[in-house]
Amino acid sequence: QELVTLASQNGLTITAGMTKEQTEMYNTLSQQTGVNFDRTYAQMMVDSHQRTVNMFAEAAEDLEDPEVNAFASAKLPVLRAHLEEAMELRTSVQ
Repeated sequence: QELVTLASQNGLTITAGMTKEQTEMYNTLSQQTGVNFDRTYAQMMVDSHQRTVNMFAEAAEDLEDPEVNAFASAKLPVLRAHLEEAMELRTSVQ
């Protein structure tokens, strides 16, 4: 909700549907079962969270909009914690 509000204030719209990448991830997972599903899902979560952390870190450092910088900076600790959890999940299913 915070991101939707921030985007709206900056004249941007966030769509509600899945992205092409998310659809591809869904399709891949829907073909997996058992331990293969667990391993594929865990790796996807690590990859996805790593990309998100990288984007937010870049936004926190490089963007000129102070509100976007503050938003990205505020969310980074939680995103990094989620990445750590995803990495632990990946280790546990390997």
